[in-house]
Amino acid sequence: MRILSIFLSGAFVALLSPSFASACSCAEKLPLEEALKDATLVFVGRVEDQKESAFKKDQMEVKFTVFKRFKGFEEVPNNEYVLIHTPKDSAGCGYNFTNGFEYLVFATGTPAHFRTNLCSRTEVLENAQLDQHRLLRLTGQPEEPESEPSPLD
Repeated sequence: MRILSIFLSGAFVALLSPSFASACSCAEKLPLEEALKDATLVFVGRVEDQKESAFKKDQMEVKFTVFKRFKGFEEVPNNEYVLIHTPKDSAGCGYNFTNGFEYLVFATGTPAHFRTNLCSRTEVLENAQLDQHRLLRLTGQPEEPESEPSPLD
């Protein structure tokens, strides 16, 4: 009985420690159809800039140039650019975006505060080609034709 008591006390202390309390934990990512349904905004875009949010110091504000819209741009005032917020660090499930890279982004929220995180289906575009092609079909958009090789090649 004493061993069980010591074990339970240790487990309780471990759960309260900062390393356990601040770690990001995600369930498996949602299937594409469900992720599309749950997201407010879905698009392909390139990261232009990122900075600490002026309103939430634990958040990053990431500016994207939007190339392909899949969902949610009806209420977005400027369709060319969109701001997405994410926690600053991965311990808080923040997505670590890289300037100049293109992403398939799944965001929730409102135009004033769209957000994404590691637990969403957001992914570097290079690793999300299959999802992008499936989204084209799911949203009824035409597939973009493969570029034809030049006759000089």
